[in-house]
Amino acid sequence: MRTDEAAKQLRRQGGRTTPQRRALVELLAGADRPPTAPELHTRLVQQFPDMAQDASISERIGDKE
Repeated sequence: MRTDEAAKQLRRQGGRTTPQRRALVELLAGADRPPTAPELHTRLVQQFPDMAQDASISERIGDKE
């Protein structure tokens, strides 16, 4: 899925397209394997140093694995 397609789907579901979410989709789209939540956070915090790691996000991701 391309970044713009993911953004459209997110908006259809009532979500907002933030720079952080766009960066996340780009990381996922470019990954050669499914990254872990800590791997994603490590990469994203390089672009967005003020971004916190929310434990509930890791828990929600873990529920889908």
